[in-house]
Amino acid sequence: MKLVVVPNNMRSKSAKRLANTLSAELGYKVYRVAPNRVRRRVAFTLPKGTDKLTQLKSFNEHGINCPDYTTDIGTARDWADSGSTVVCRRLLLASSGKGIVIAETPDEVVPARLYTRYVPKKQEFRVHVFDGRAIDVQLKKKRRGYENERDTRVRNLANGYVFCRENIVEPEGLRGIAVDAVRALGYSIGAVDIVHNVKKKKLVVLEVNANPGMEGTTLRMYAKAIVDKVKGRA
Repeated sequence: MKLVVVPNNMRSKSAKRLANTLSAELGYKVYRVAPNRVRRRVAFTLPKGTDKLTQLKSFNEHGINCPDYTTDIGTARDWADSGSTVVCRRLLLASSGKGIVIAETPDEVVPARLYTRYVPKKQEFRVHVFDGRAIDVQLKKKRRGYENERDTRVRNLANGYVFCRENIVEPEGLRGIAVDAVRALGYSIGAVDIVHNVKKKKLVVLEVNANPGMEGTTLRMYAKAIVDKVKGRA
């Protein structure tokens, strides 16, 4: 049976790139279809993303290390008053740091949908998981040539950080906790953001991206994993 891709959003550019790459790998046209159009074909479904609050609740229920969180502004202000840095999230479904306010004092804590206690870290990883196994690991590093002031607490492209694959020393348990986080959410695929507190030797899951950007090496990694499964090689 031929393979089809079932995206959460039919207009998704990542889903389109994935389908095109799979077409080239398999030697036939891999279509993007709605769930009711799969028919007698093998479907690879890109899951719908889950908001950050729901993810954190699920991680707690499954015993996966994640940041302390609350939806109560009073509790968040108490955290700040006791010396913790508070991440105020005004948006529950967002990426690239959108809707985030960092608060160091109670007065800086703003009304938000979700508050998390900042986790000090030396490293931040992204682990790509497919079908119950980690297929790729990336590490966020400072981008060369970035001249603006850099906030190490929010490590994204706008703040001068990029994902790298070279010379990574993986901490023990990194891949395992990533697989557990994806499984806890019921996803078949996911890019897991994990911070590493080296002093405490502790890994903390921040979130799972259900539809990671499918480009370059990441796209090829996922396409290969899907093809291997379809052909019975995984």
